[in-house]
Amino acid sequence: MKFLRENSLLLCLLAGVTFLAFAKLGDKPLHLWDESRTGINAIEMLNTGDWINLHFAGGPDEIRAKPPLLIWLVAASFETFGFNNFSLRLPSALATIFIFFFLFKIIHLYKPPWFAFATCLILISVRGIIGYHVGRTGDFDALLVCFLLAGLYYFLRYLDFDRTKLIYPAGIFWGLAFMTKGPAMAVLFPGILLYLIQTGRTRQLFSKKIWTAIGICMLFPLGWFITIHGFGHHFENAQYSGDNVFQRMFLYDIIDRFTDTNFEGKRESSDAFYLFRYLETSFKYWHYIFYLVLIIGVSRILFKVEKLSFKPDQLLLVLAVNIWFSLGLVLSLVTATKPWYMAPAAPFIAITIAYGIEWLYQYNYRQDRYIPQLFVAFLLF
Repeated sequence: MKFLRENSLLLCLLAGVTFLAFAKLGDKPLHLWDESRTGINAIEMLNTGDWINLHFAGGPDEIRAKPPLLIWLVAASFETFGFNNFSLRLPSALATIFIFFFLFKIIHLYKPPWFAFATCLILISVRGIIGYHVGRTGDFDALLVCFLLAGLYYFLRYLDFDRTKLIYPAGIFWGLAFMTKGPAMAVLFPGILLYLIQTGRTRQLFSKKIWTAIGICMLFPLGWFITIHGFGHHFENAQYSGDNVFQRMFLYDIIDRFTDTNFEGKRESSDAFYLFRYLETSFKYWHYIFYLVLIIGVSRILFKVEKLSFKPDQLLLVLAVNIWFSLGLVLSLVTATKPWYMAPAAPFIAITIAYGIEWLYQYNYRQDRYIPQLFVAFLLF
């Protein structure tokens, strides 16, 4: 019966996500810059037959410095369904379904199915995943988040549930994340490292299986490095840092992004309040609950009303807080940021909000039978 309930909730969730991801997917005009450039890259890949180098306007694309996995998928979609907006956005829409699938599975490792379902409903109701530049446009971010969560799911099954052989799929999925958006594959790693430190399990980083999985993951960037040096374009008189795509991924997309206040011709500086601005725009209305829970939680710990707990059902919260905090902190130091850079942490913000609602219900409103109804009303609002 429990198994049926879990599957029923998951199927209902995926049905809703599929509708929201695909409804009128091709109706809106293409967005300038990233999405349009993705379409042009895929069309020129089909026209040139060059499946390694990206092209734009009849020549090598000197701006984009990402591996071509998404472009391969978009090109395949164009070949199958024709050259249209729907085909361009199809890989992102499909990735969105798997994002919610793996998020549900991750949460259900630690919490009951209803909690996983409620958390996913929170995430559905905001712009963090199903929206512009992630789940409903032809951009890199939905596919990146999909592979990151898939890798995390198998890593957590290895780490917290002793499924030792499942560390290897984690390496594969995180390697595919590199093939999607290069070094962005590592955005969850600082939070995961903090999680290991706080829970006293850093010794597991030195296990043979971990290093084998790291080796599997590193095969992807190593293979891409060899491919680019053998068959990649060399940029003469390049207007951006790096002589080839592989160099540019690190010099331009990371170092320049962190240090150049004139990055991409836009005069910008780091935004110390980036995380708060992201919450206000992407988690509108829910962010009030987020702040309330954060203030109460920190206050209770500081005043020793409550101790930090690493009980099994609290481990997910510890992981979630470390992930959104570490990524938000890093992005607050970057000179050029966009809202979708925080997309990999959006599921973990939703998890934190869900924990907060559960905590408020259990500790403050245990006798109030209307809290679930208020949650549904707020969700619809």
